[in-house]
Amino acid sequence: MFKNIYNFIAQKATLNVAAILFAILALLTSVLDVLQGRNKMMGDVLTSHYNNYTIFKQSFLHLWQHQNLYIHYNEVHFDLYKYAPTFALLMMPFAYLPDIVGLSLWNVLNAIVLWYGIRSLPFSLSIRTRMSWFVLLELMTAVQNDQSNALLAGLLLLAYSDLERDNMPRATFLLSIATYIKIFPIVAFIWVLYYPNRWRGVAWSAFHITWLAFVPMLFVGWSQLLWQYQNWWVMLAQDYSDSSGLSVMAWFQTWFGVVAKKEILAIGASIFIILGLLYPYFEIKKYRIGVVAATLIWMVIFNHKAESPTFVIAITGAALWYFTKAKPSTLDTILIVSAFIFTSLSPTDLFPRSLRESLVIPFVLKAVPCIWIWIKIGVEIIALKNNVSEIESSGLVE
Repeated sequence: MFKNIYNFIAQKATLNVAAILFAILALLTSVLDVLQGRNKMMGDVLTSHYNNYTIFKQSFLHLWQHQNLYIHYNEVHFDLYKYAPTFALLMMPFAYLPDIVGLSLWNVLNAIVLWYGIRSLPFSLSIRTRMSWFVLLELMTAVQNDQSNALLAGLLLLAYSDLERDNMPRATFLLSIATYIKIFPIVAFIWVLYYPNRWRGVAWSAFHITWLAFVPMLFVGWSQLLWQYQNWWVMLAQDYSDSSGLSVMAWFQTWFGVVAKKEILAIGASIFIILGLLYPYFEIKKYRIGVVAATLIWMVIFNHKAESPTFVIAITGAALWYFTKAKPSTLDTILIVSAFIFTSLSPTDLFPRSLRESLVIPFVLKAVPCIWIWIKIGVEIIALKNNVSEIESSGLVE
C-alpha cells in the first residue's frame, strides 16, 4: 500500500516537474532569441532569430490595416503568412507587446498547452508522465523555431480528452481552433463520429467552424474578409508545388525516385478514411487511441510543407500509440527508439553532425520512423477484427 502511494506521489511530482521544465525551456529559448537581435540572413532578407513569431504577430497588424495577409513583407520578416485570417485575429494579444514579452508568452503558451493536453488524457499517471518526457526533445525543436506546432498538438489532445469525457461542445471548439491555426487538423473531426450523439457533434463542429471563419469580419468587414480568403486560396494553390518537405512524398522521391505528390497524398487520404471509418470498432477504446495517434502522425507525414519543428505533433502521436500499449512488442520498441533517435535526437547537437548532414537530411530520416509507425498503427487497426473478443475481455470497451 505504502509503495503504491509513494509511486503515485513520485509520478505526480515527475509530471509536474515536466511542466516546469517545459515552461523554463520555452522561456529561456525566447529570451536568447530576442537578445540575438535582428541579424539573421534568410535568403536576401535580414530578419530576427524568431522570424516565425514575427510573421504571426505581424499578421494581425496586416489584417487590421486591411493589407493583403498573403504577400511578402521583406522589410519586416522572411517568408509568407500561410494561415487563416482567424489565426491572424487570434494573434491580437501579442501584436503590441514588446518582443521579449510577447515571444516568451507565445512559446510558454505552446509548451504548457502541450503539457496540459498530455495531462488531460484519460490514462494512468504513469502513461502521461512517460509521454511528457518522451516529447520533451521534440518540444525544444518546436519552441526554438517559435512555431505553433506544440500548441496544435496540445489542442488536439485536449479535444480527444473532451470527447472521451462527453464534452462535445468544447472538443469541437478546440478542433476548430486547431484547424484555423493550420488547415491539416481538419482531418481530426473524424473523431467526432466515434462517440454517442455523433450528429450533435457534427452540428457543433459546423457551428464552431462557421462562426470562427467569420469572426474577423467584426474587425475588417465582409468585403475585406472575403478578399483575404481569396488571397489565401491563391497563395495555397501556388504554395503546393514548391516542395515536398519532410513527408511521405519526399521519402518516395529521395529513396525510390518517385515524384507523385498528388497521387501519394490521395492514397494516404484514402487509407486514412478507410481506417478511420471502421464503424464496428467505434466503441473500442483501443481503436480510438489508434486512430487518434494515426491522425497526429498523418497530418505531418502527408504534409508537403512539413519541417523539423512540425514533428512535435507526430512524436506526440507516436508516444500516445506506444505508451498506451499494455505489452509493446519488440518491433514496437524498435520503432519508438528509432523515432527518438532519428526524429527527436537528430536535429540536436547531441547527434553527430556528420551523420546528420550525410545521412539524416539527404534521406529524410527524420520522417521515416514516423512513417513506419503510422503503417504499424494501420496494421494494428485492421488486425482488431481478429482480436475483438480478446479486447472486450480486457476491459477496453467502454
